[in-house]
Amino acid sequence: MDWVAGTQSMDLSRKDYLLKTSGFIMTRKKKEIEKPKEEFKPTKTMLPPVDLQAIGSNEDPCFGKGYDLTTNECKICGDSELCCIKFAALTGKTRKQLEEENNYKDMDILYDQQAVKKTVRQLCRKGLERKEIMDRLMAKYTMSRQDARAMYKKFKPSK
Repeated sequence: MDWVAGTQSMDLSRKDYLLKTSGFIMTRKKKEIEKPKEEFKPTKTMLPPVDLQAIGSNEDPCFGKGYDLTTNECKICGDSELCCIKFAALTGKTRKQLEEENNYKDMDILYDQQAVKKTVRQLCRKGLERKEIMDRLMAKYTMSRQDARAMYKKFKPSK
């Protein structure tokens, strides 16, 4: 509708009228039809594969021979990942096997000790049995049965 001096005409809307009278002409955009995007297919590999024979040498006393993250030399080394790859190739062990054999601190799952202690004591006060307390600890803190058992033993109130 046109709102000029009380006359109403059906050809212009109020928005169009204001745009035309203000001297600012704005054209309406047509909706663009989205074309399906093509998948990216690289023509060549981004990173070349690592040549294990070219890394390190036989004269190198450490590289790929004594991989152990608990030692200070391995902690400060900048090539620990490549050393692990070379060590795994030489010994035939995977990183998962090494992590199972050795206890690495960065792989430990940490729980909030104070919160677990508070939860255990609260559930004990309610009179719940040991199995039910461990089930609730496992659900609340997403821990294994062994961890829940250890936490229960550590924080159970003495009678």
